Amino acid sequence: MEWPVLSEPERAVVARTWAYRGQSERRAEKRFARLARELEQTGASPVVVDLTWAAVDDEQRHAGLCDALAEDYGWPVSGSVSVADPAPL
Repeated sequence: MEWPVLSEPERAVVARTWAYRGQSERRAEKRFARLARELEQTGASPVVVDLTWAAVDDEQRHAGLCDALAEDYGWPVSGSVSVADPAPL
């Protein structure tokens, strides 16, 4: 399949969209990490805790993929992006 060539304004929209998605994935990562810690503290089943930590890893991977796409379309992705910690449950 041949993809159309995007104009600079179109590339900027695509880049910004993937950068936003990367931020969303990082927020989800933090939420899953918080949930995993709270599940550990409450004595939840190890299987549930392990699956929650696996979700943290998945969100990290998703964020990296989004960052790579954003960068491919011209977004200046920095090495470290800060996301605020979520409020406690």
